[in-house]
Amino acid sequence: MSYLQKSKIMLMASAIVGFASSPSLAATINFDDLSGAMTFFSGNPVPPEARISDQFLGTSGVLFGSDSSGVALVNLGFGHAVSGSNGIGAIKNDLLSYSDPIFASFFLPSNPSVKAVTNFVSITPDRWPDPTKSLLIEAFGIDGNLLGSFSALDPSPLSISVEGIHSVKITGNGSAAFDNFTFNDVAPGVSESVPEPTSTLSLLALGAFGVSSWLKRKQQLSGGSFN
Repeated sequence: MSYLQKSKIMLMASAIVGFASSPSLAATINFDDLSGAMTFFSGNPVPPEARISDQFLGTSGVLFGSDSSGVALVNLGFGHAVSGSNGIGAIKNDLLSYSDPIFASFFLPSNPSVKAVTNFVSITPDRWPDPTKSLLIEAFGIDGNLLGSFSALDPSPLSISVEGIHSVKITGNGSAAFDNFTFNDVAPGVSESVPEPTSTLSLLALGAFGVSSWLKRKQQLSGGSFN
């Protein structure tokens, strides 16, 4: 076998391995289809129109949050954002923060009261890196148990692959915004523990509140009513 033939075989094998190891059926939220983005300067007040929480709940099954009222939609500008111009940051005391964590939880898009799980999540920091500081992603199961974590220096993407991910916690480094939230298909989650009666009531109340808020937002956007 010639050297050229061996090289072609090795190249094809590498391509097959790379394809097999990449996440399948992945969806990406790049935040560029939303309006109302705020300036990217940390410490600025986050206006209501720049807050993201359940905007992707009915379409992708993702609920975003931080210290209060979701996360901030930030206009990073072209070349600063990974794709388009928008990214996200945390909200702390109604101010934009790149130090506080961002949370994302998964639910069934067809029925947002049902908790869902996935097996892969990734998110990418913006393109103005501080390579001296690290970023962190932590994955939690449907019962709140820690499944795993991954840390990398800015601007490396954060990704984690493990079965049963219901939520992730993304902690920045004081300067990084995030973009391109990517995850595999979601499926209904199954709790591994039996909660106390009071805990069950709390979970039911929380689910009802979440669905009510989502339906109210959908009603306001469509101008219709729900019976």
